Amino acid sequence: MANESTARSYVPIVNFASLSLQNVKREDADEASVQELADQILEAFSTVGFVYLKNTGIQTTEVTNIMQTSRRFFELPREVKRRYAEKDGAGAGYREIGAQTFEADKPEDLRESFDLHLDTPDSVYPEAEVPELMPLTRQFTDRCKELALRVLYLIAVGLKLEDRCFFDKNHFEMESKSFTGIRLLYYPEIKNPSDVKDKQTRCGEHSDWGSITLLFQDDVGGLEIKNVEGKFVEATPVEGTVLVNIADLLQRWTSDRLISAIHRVVRTSRETDSGFPRQSIAFFLNPDNKAVVSPLDGSHKYQSITAEEYIRHKIQTTYI
Repeated sequence: MANESTARSYVPIVNFASLSLQNVKREDADEASVQELADQILEAFSTVGFVYLKNTGIQTTEVTNIMQTSRRFFELPREVKRRYAEKDGAGAGYREIGAQTFEADKPEDLRESFDLHLDTPDSVYPEAEVPELMPLTRQFTDRCKELALRVLYLIAVGLKLEDRCFFDKNHFEMESKSFTGIRLLYYPEIKNPSDVKDKQTRCGEHSDWGSITLLFQDDVGGLEIKNVEGKFVEATPVEGTVLVNIADLLQRWTSDRLISAIHRVVRTSRETDSGFPRQSIAFFLNPDNKAVVSPLDGSHKYQSITAEEYIRHKIQTTYI
C-alpha cells in the first residue's frame, strides 16, 4: 500500500482533521477551517470525482477487523453462504460470482459481495458461522454514516447552499427508507487463469448510483478511474485514508458540477503474484427513497426523479 509520497497524483489527498470523527463535533468546527476543507473537497469532486481523505477518525484497525471477519464468511463453503443469499434484487444479503454485470457486452464480474443496509434484519447475518460480523458491521456502518454526512455538509458549504443541512434533510430526516448501507467485497484468488472468460474483469466499468461512496481498500489495488481524457488511471491504495467519490444522484443534483466518474476493478500483477484475494469495503450513502432529485441551480438539465426510482432502475439493469 502506498504512502502519501509514493501515491499517484491523479486523486488528491485532503487532510480531514478539522472535521475528524475522533476530535470534533460538526457544529463545533472552526468556520475558517470548514470553508478551507469545503473548497478543497469541492475542487477534487469537480475535477476528478474522487478524493482521498486522511485523518477522518476512522482507524485502520477498524477496517482490518471488518476485512478479517468478513473473509471468514467468504471462505465458508458455497452452500453455507447461499443460505444468506440476497433474494429480491434490492435487499441485503450475499451475492456470489456471476450475480452482477455492469457491461452488457462482457461477462459477469469476478467477485462476491455481502450487502448490509441500515435496516437489515438480524436474520440476514450469519450469526451461527461468524457471530462477530453483525456487531462489527453495524458499528462501522454508523461511523461511515456520520463521516459521509460530514462530507455532504462540506459539499453544501462549498456549493454555498443557503441551507447547509439540505443533504441531511434528504437522507435521514424523511419517514421512508433508503438503500444506504455497507457492501463487503471479496475478489477470490483465481487459481487457474483459464477460468477467466474473455473480457471478464473483477468489476466492470460503472459509476455509483446514489450520493457518495466511501471505499476502504486493502493493499492489492486494481481500482482504476476514467479521467477527463477518457483514459483509466490507477487509484493506488493510500495507507490510512478513505477514498470518497461522487455518485450519480449528486451529479444530477449539481447539474454535472460534481463528477460521478466511471471506474472499474482489474486484476493486477500484485494480486497474481501474491496469491491472495482482494478485499474492500464500500459504504454507499443514498438519498431517502422518497427524496426528489432535481437540479439545485433551477435548470432543466435533468428531469426530477426520486432516489428509489433511479436506484431500482439501476438494480434491474445490472443484476442477473
